[in-house]
Amino acid sequence: MQTVFWRIAVALLMAAIASCGGGDRGGSIALTDGSHALQSVVAQTPITPPKPPQAAAATAAAALVDATNLMDWAELRYPQFFPTHQQNKSSAPYIYRYYPETNTYLGIDGVIVRVLGPAFGSDIVTVGVLSDFVCQVFPETCAPPTANAGAAQQVLVGSGVTLYGTASSDPNGQALSYSWTLTSKPAGSTASLVAAHTALPTFIADVPGSYVASLTVSDNVYTSVASLTTVTAVVANVAPVANAGGSRSVVAGTAVFLSGSASYDQNGDALTYQWTLTAPSGSGSYLSNAATASPYFTPDIAGTYIATLIVNDGKVNSQPASASITATSQSTYCCKHCTTGKPCGDTCISTSYICHVGGGCACY
Repeated sequence: MQTVFWRIAVALLMAAIASCGGGDRGGSIALTDGSHALQSVVAQTPITPPKPPQAAAATAAAALVDATNLMDWAELRYPQFFPTHQQNKSSAPYIYRYYPETNTYLGIDGVIVRVLGPAFGSDIVTVGVLSDFVCQVFPETCAPPTANAGAAQQVLVGSGVTLYGTASSDPNGQALSYSWTLTSKPAGSTASLVAAHTALPTFIADVPGSYVASLTVSDNVYTSVASLTTVTAVVANVAPVANAGGSRSVVAGTAVFLSGSASYDQNGDALTYQWTLTAPSGSGSYLSNAATASPYFTPDIAGTYIATLIVNDGKVNSQPASASITATSQSTYCCKHCTTGKPCGDTCISTSYICHVGGGCACY
């Protein structure tokens, strides 16, 4: 059968059913070839559908369905197998009904539901326990299940992706069936779901971009509202590249502004910056704003200062990049040759407005 009633498989004690009548007393039931099955029934006893229990009287789910109302429901739901209304018969510990038109038995052994007949092959089949049928027999007593498509994921392009619907639930404890679809995927993607009717389907994220998956679950009476999850596929991360700017020469005492703005990340990730400064012996110079793209410092003595930059894309550091700053004193570094006629007579005036005598040059 194509619904939950026939999905749960366990074996029935053939001899016990046989003892309930219509079968071989030697321990098995002789099944016909089915040629007489589903014959027209001239007179049928009216079937009264089972009534749901009053809410105040309802107890645990296992107690809601008994043998009589389950078999009444089966006659209404599956007349092709149970075409007439039959009365209960019993042979302890079994309660059963026999349908001569289809040579089919439907029986309950305690709480276990069993069926035997030509339509089900030569084997006796167990279709579940009474509590499995609560939502089918008394749908008024059940609430719909809840789908949970799992948390968002980020994966590398080309990776296999597993979706997780295992957190879905049914308030009545019924078994769930799953239905997944890829509701959207990046342009050019040929991704498709494998095992889309299981709790854990998979697909290949074949191109970069976002994949949206939708999950609904069913307890075979109710279907849940859809739950969505997103999988983002990205290219493999590449380490960023630091650029500390060019080397240069300055006069000691002149502020030096560095620039790491030419640093970049191939994946387009935002960068963070970390500069360090190596100064000549005896210098007290230090970097200001060392965690920005544009720090600065003032070389206080002549010598070589090395500014080193490392950038990070949120995942890995770059290789270090350095810029060399050579600082010279004013007495040895000539900005412009002196000429006569300047202030201080035959001397030049520096940017600090100090007159230099005999120096031959100064900075303006």
